[in-house]
Amino acid sequence: MRTVTVLAMAIAILVLPLSASAISLSKPFGGKVYFKMKCTCQYTAWMKPEVVYVGPPNGGSFLKTIFTREYNNKSVTINHWVLGLSSSAKIPCMITAGLACANYGNYNFMMKVGTN
Repeated sequence: MRTVTVLAMAIAILVLPLSASAISLSKPFGGKVYFKMKCTCQYTAWMKPEVVYVGPPNGGSFLKTIFTREYNNKSVTINHWVLGLSSSAKIPCMITAGLACANYGNYNFMMKVGTN
């Protein structure tokens, strides 16, 4: 019985820090959308990726795809206010450059977004 209790406590000590760090993998953002640009590479076109530049108070540049969960009006357009969560993982935006694709930059993935 004592070994089971010690084992359970050891597992809890190992798992709790991991779950706390998993929560911090997403970061909130919010502000007015200033600019949008489509990622035009033919290999990623099925995901409909686009870079969204969000201004203050908590802005940044994010990559929105068909996997982004949209709430309210589902209208992430210029001059609309947005709130959401993004991942800390960087995802490339590929654009067409002649016959090939070029990396335009790496952006945080927009996981959830709500619009006004």
